[in-house]
Amino acid sequence: MEEALTELLRFPVPTDDQKTAADYQSLRSKTILTILGEAVVSRPYYLCRHCHNGQLPADIELDIEGRES
Repeated sequence: MEEALTELLRFPVPTDDQKTAADYQSLRSKTILTILGEAVVSRPYYLCRHCHNGQLPADIELDIEGRES
């Protein structure tokens, strides 16, 4: 069950059309605790071209920003 949940939480590498003012760097993994147990989320990490701050927009989308298992 955990493997299936982890697979559902794996974001794809963004296409060139999806890239914005932040440059895609890599996929980053994060272990989260769900009602079904632990799962690993693989989400795209971006680096802003202007301020050089790292961004993980999927964390906000999934409401897991700042949460660890």
